[in-house]
Amino acid sequence: MVLASEVNDIDSHSRSERLSTMPECISLLRTPLGQTVRLQSLAPLHPSLRRRLTDMGINEGSIIRLKKISLLGGPIVIECNGQLVGLRQNQVKQLEVVPTWT
Repeated sequence: MVLASEVNDIDSHSRSERLSTMPECISLLRTPLGQTVRLQSLAPLHPSLRRRLTDMGINEGSIIRLKKISLLGGPIVIECNGQLVGLRQNQVKQLEVVPTWT
C-alpha cells in the first residue's frame, strides 16, 4: 500500500527532474558564432518584424545558426532553412533560443 505522502514525494521528485532537464532560453546574441540553436519564441518582437520572419519561414521551432556578427553594432547574419538573413542587433537580442545537441 502506498501512502498519499509517498505519492506526493514521487510526483514532486519527477517534476523537479523534468524541470532540471529542460533547456534554458537565452538570447540569440549570447550564443557562440556558428552554434546551432532552436528558436523558442518570436513573441518579444515587433508584430511587423514577426510577420516578415514568419513569411520567410523563420518560425518558432526553426533551427538557426549564427553566421556573422558585424563590428560596432552592425547587422547580424543568421542562417535558417538555407537562407541568410541580416537583422539588427537589438532585434537579435529579443529572439529567445535554446541550444540543440546535433
